[in-house]
Amino acid sequence: MRELGEVAVVGAGQIGTLIGMTLRERSPQGLAGIGLLDQREGRSQAAVNRGAGDTVLDHPLRVLEADTIILAIPIRGILGWLRAWGPQLRPGSLLIDTGSSKGLVADTMSQCVPPLVHAIGGHPICGNQGSGPEAAESGSLSGSSFALTPVRMDPTAQLWAMELVEALDARSIVVDPQLHDRILARSSHLLHLLSAALVELANDQQITSELWRQLVGPAFRGMTRLAASDPEMVSGFLESNSAETVAAVGELIEQLESLAAMTPRPDQLRPVLGEIAIRRAELLGAGQ
Repeated sequence: MRELGEVAVVGAGQIGTLIGMTLRERSPQGLAGIGLLDQREGRSQAAVNRGAGDTVLDHPLRVLEADTIILAIPIRGILGWLRAWGPQLRPGSLLIDTGSSKGLVADTMSQCVPPLVHAIGGHPICGNQGSGPEAAESGSLSGSSFALTPVRMDPTAQLWAMELVEALDARSIVVDPQLHDRILARSSHLLHLLSAALVELANDQQITSELWRQLVGPAFRGMTRLAASDPEMVSGFLESNSAETVAAVGELIEQLESLAAMTPRPDQLRPVLGEIAIRRAELLGAGQ
């Protein structure tokens, strides 16, 4: 088993802080220390204060000295970092990101990161709509899925990444980057747009905000939770996975129109809704 050595986490937001906290709590074999780098003033120190690292890194060159490098920043930042610093990574190090779209990241890693660097895409399927170090919830990585998307033929990168995921108490899911993006467009990215659109529907001049709040139940609150997410993060992964997300929007419109057409006919709608409930249980498991 490879030792993690010195770990550098670029980005001290929710996910970067969560990864750092989890590694320090679990203290996997060979962890020599965790350094955090974030462009936003005070954020790295705030993450260190939460137990996510040992050191605040003051320059990207310090990141390049690490044995394991984790890019936990929005997609645009990941792509920019790879183009600026990827060619300077030292042979034998492990590079992984945490972005929620993978196709463009994988292409950029392949182009910008030298072959002797073990690069692989990653995406922890966890977290919440909050942002910043304070949004990291200890234990939320435990048992969660962590997608790994190979960049090129590099069994070592995959093995080391799987060991890192194991150290985080998560489950590795190795998947093609394009297939990952097709699924995430329909399981996550589309939902961010839907959540935002539902909030916009409440912008009705005939209904006061006070009356809306009084009549809103948990369904609306749950369905619009994602509308509170970091706009920089959301716009970044929507841009990088635009084609699949736009396709998913079209599919959703067709489904909504089909269901809406059946609302005057409960004899037609009822069995369809029953079939959908069964399909959901098959997808997520009974009781979910």
